Amino acid sequence: MMFLAPHRPASLLRERFAALTSAEAAQGRDPELEQIAFVRSPTEVAGLGGVCVDYLGPLVRHYVNSGS
Repeated sequence: MMFLAPHRPASLLRERFAALTSAEAAQGRDPELEQIAFVRSPTEVAGLGGVCVDYLGPLVRHYVNSGS
């Protein structure tokens, strides 16, 4: 899943993500998403590590090239 979010400080988004996952865990549920990452270029996608969908790089490239 990819979100094109309005400009917000990364620290605020990380804080809100942590609060959301903590709230899920407190209710005895496994959070659907375990990590959050911010990428600004296809090169950064390659550095994410772990399992990524094969279309993530082209999708990021599209948004970078379109100026969105």
